[in-house]
Amino acid sequence: QGKEEPWKEDCFQDEILELQLLREKNILPGAERVILDRGKLDGLGYNAPKRTYDRIRQLAESEQYELVFLVQLLGNVQRTKVRREDLTEAKILEEKMYTIYNNYGHKISIVPAGSLNERVEFIYNRIKFVND
Repeated sequence: QGKEEPWKEDCFQDEILELQLLREKNILPGAERVILDRGKLDGLGYNAPKRTYDRIRQLAESEQYELVFLVQLLGNVQRTKVRREDLTEAKILEEKMYTIYNNYGHKISIVPAGSLNERVEFIYNRIKFVND
């Protein structure tokens, strides 16, 4: 029942935001650490209706993540049915995400390009440092 190009639908970013809010709502109380693959503010980097931007901005002003990891691009991007950006667009999006989270006062840790194991180790060490 999926749609060929759901991102073209007016409600797409609304649905993505609702899914993110549900995921965050379902985090168990007292969880020591939670790592999310995206954040509420991500929608500000994409084309979305004004109502979605306004809602995200309202959430951004009332809540903060303890730490935001921005994972640098590896230098190549393979377009798929769900990843529609090419390398140039992905670089622009990467810069937008940094600017958005920075402008809302989030502490940002940039994960350098590297192997999966190198990135995991970087994130693990950064989380350990924050909690020590």
